[in-house]
Amino acid sequence: MGAGRIASNHHLWPLLLIALITGCGGAGTTSVSGPTPARCGVSITNSPPEIPASGGSGSLVVNMERECTWSASVQDPWITLSATSGQGVATISYSVQPNPNGNRRLGRVVVSEQSIEVSQAAAPCQYSVSPSAADAPPAQGELSLALTATPGCQWTARSNAEWIGGPIPSSGVGSATVQVAIAANTAEARTGSVTLADTTFRVTQAAAETPAPTPIPTPPPPAPTPPSPNPVPTPAPNPTPPTCTYAVSPAQTSISSDAQDVTVTMNASALCAWTVTSDVGWITIADAGPGSGNGAFRIAVAANQGSARAGTVHAASETFTVQQAAPCTYSIKPTSYNADRGPETITINVTAGTGCTWSTKTDATWVTVDAGSTGSGNGIVRLVVQANSAAERSTVVTIAGERFTLHQEAACSYRLKPAEYHAGRRADDVDIDVITDAGCAWTASSSVKWVTVAEGAAGTGKGKVRLVIEANDGAPRSVVLTLAGQPFELRQDGRQ
Repeated sequence: MGAGRIASNHHLWPLLLIALITGCGGAGTTSVSGPTPARCGVSITNSPPEIPASGGSGSLVVNMERECTWSASVQDPWITLSATSGQGVATISYSVQPNPNGNRRLGRVVVSEQSIEVSQAAAPCQYSVSPSAADAPPAQGELSLALTATPGCQWTARSNAEWIGGPIPSSGVGSATVQVAIAANTAEARTGSVTLADTTFRVTQAAAETPAPTPIPTPPPPAPTPPSPNPVPTPAPNPTPPTCTYAVSPAQTSISSDAQDVTVTMNASALCAWTVTSDVGWITIADAGPGSGNGAFRIAVAANQGSARAGTVHAASETFTVQQAAPCTYSIKPTSYNADRGPETITINVTAGTGCTWSTKTDATWVTVDAGSTGSGNGIVRLVVQANSAAERSTVVTIAGERFTLHQEAACSYRLKPAEYHAGRRADDVDIDVITDAGCAWTASSSVKWVTVAEGAAGTGKGKVRLVIEANDGAPRSVVLTLAGQPFELRQDGRQ
């Protein structure tokens, strides 16, 4: 027969004596103790579910037995708590600073080892470009634009005119400097634009210069009087050669590590000849141009597989310099993460060069890319890990070509001690220990009228369930109850 507790009452002593003589019934114990760790489980409710980007306040409602104490801490400097310790049920107010970034951010507050997320909306993305417009000469050139963007906000850039080259870089995150090349104008004045994020940069290019009119030649002087017989003829003067001047536009360029062609404008006096040569093997002459007067030449730059480099091209007396960046490199931080049972959100920082594109790939169905499926330059990736209802699991997520190892804990498991109980026919009660990990919730219920769950109808982590069993005046009986999801067999004797 199992142990139980029999209430102390002097009217029951005769019955107890009879029970001891006949061997029926059960022995009883009474104990008094303070709050146990199982009773001091905590549950937290957060309101509102998301703080606006401009900042604000929220509250955490702590539900706990009144004799239990709690402590609170915050892991993010942009969250401030009104209280860091207390006892029993309480409300903790918190304030959140404005979010300066164009990405939603998540913070954590820990109350007695129970973690809860604080979510804040992303700041609205705002963009501006300086200057907002420019006047360009008719000669080929290059313009530098300063794009100011909210940190974390992605953008793209494109040219809206054929004579304005594609922006470099063509996409990015946050503020950046963007370069555009302007082709030489050989006709009337023209206007074009470049779109950067949601702003427009306008370019007005002057018309080509009109060449000076050719002067009317001076008529030759009248024929001289014939000289005396057999004179010595006067030699004709040699023509004065033209004075040649040369200028290339632009004088230099900076490009990415990719292979690409670059067009350069040559301004030269009429009839002045010129040739183009390269000083390095990775720059070749794709089109040498007309070779005299005004014109343009095109060079081909090979892809860079090493460190950043510079090379020069000579056109007549002028030098054109090419600066080529090193290939894109990427790094992520952190490179691994151990998640709890979930659900949980993880943020990974990506470091990459300006204009270097990247993507995020996962084959795990329980991991979702919430932000950062693609990007350019520095950025973030946000992964959402689903709740785990089975064994522990791991996967590798590829971010910007780098391996991010993700491991998740197994689902909660529960054990009862004891797993069964045999009661006498008289009224009885029994304590059952629920053994599980911290944070694992459970419930207990009875499916029969003769058994009542007196304590521990619900709990979190380790706890205790107390069952009260009514006296049995009939035949022996039994039932299988469900406590913390586990079967608990209860048998009770009847009249002999």
